[in-house]
Amino acid sequence: MKIYKHFLVKNRCYKKAAKFYKGKPVGIIVHSTGCVNKNVTRYVDDSTLGKVSPNHWNKPTISKCVNAMVGWADKKKDVVAVYTLPDSYRPWGCGSGKKGSYNSSYWQFEICESTTTDTKYFKKAYRVAVLLVANMCKKYNIPVSKVISHAEAHRLGYATDHGDADSYFKHFGKTMNDFRADVKKLL
Repeated sequence: MKIYKHFLVKNRCYKKAAKFYKGKPVGIIVHSTGCVNKNVTRYVDDSTLGKVSPNHWNKPTISKCVNAMVGWADKKKDVVAVYTLPDSYRPWGCGSGKKGSYNSSYWQFEICESTTTDTKYFKKAYRVAVLLVANMCKKYNIPVSKVISHAEAHRLGYATDHGDADSYFKHFGKTMNDFRADVKKLL
């Protein structure tokens, strides 16, 4: 799997450059975008990957950001992963819950969603996400038990009330337990 790097240097989160609480992530949050647009260039303004959306996140007015995006790249004719923040930077991805926020300690990424019937895309995006997470777990010695969805982070009290990525996975017969098991197989 090739991982591209295109930091969102104009994004407010990137400019703040806040580092993780312990200098490195202690867990990973899996997000999905919640809208039907599988193109990674909806969020990342890298024209080498495809036609860039005017709604991309590399703007000084955008107050949300994750460490990476997984999505379709027209010019590569495949699903890709793109780093959007340095690994040491705190993302602005999960907000806060009643106990605080995992933004200070969890590396986070988004899976761009397609339709709930686009099985071919989902299988590719899911595989890239599993590879990306296994790579991060290995790199930072993160236990698979610390790989959670936004929905799970909310239930634990450390994120806003969202249903992703569970709400996307269920359309294809997958759960976060399946995702963690697939990451564990690679490790």
